[in-house]
Amino acid sequence: MAWNPLVKRFSARLREENALLRAEAAELRAEQSMLRAEAELPHPVVSELLAIADRLTELTKEGGAPADAAQAAAALRWLDGRLSRLLSACDVADVHDEGPVDPARHHVVGVRPADDGRPVGSIAETVRRGYAWHGHVLRHQQVIVYVEPDPD
Repeated sequence: MAWNPLVKRFSARLREENALLRAEAAELRAEQSMLRAEAELPHPVVSELLAIADRLTELTKEGGAPADAAQAAAALRWLDGRLSRLLSACDVADVHDEGPVDPARHHVVGVRPADDGRPVGSIAETVRRGYAWHGHVLRHQQVIVYVEPDPD
């Protein structure tokens, strides 16, 4: 029986594909092992959340209320900074725009007359911050918008 050269090429190709599949399977097993190890640990932001929870507990304990407004303001600034870092660690960005209102990013919750030549339809004030994650709005920035003043 004559040897067919196509069989030889086909066998070689199958051996190459088998080797590639074995290498890919080894990579997948290593990745799976790494993911299992990560799943056994809490999310990296948990330690920061615990620090915030501790601070809030200290601030709200009976008799643990801030002694004065300056101390309360300092505690709120600390909390705001910690929360901003946590959100940033989760790739969440603050939406704090100025200028014209964009319905895709802003939710108008109030209006104010555009006195002193301020542009109508632009943001006068932010009532509540907005947040975006990877360019997608998670929460719209709540704003007050300048409108035409009453002609009285």
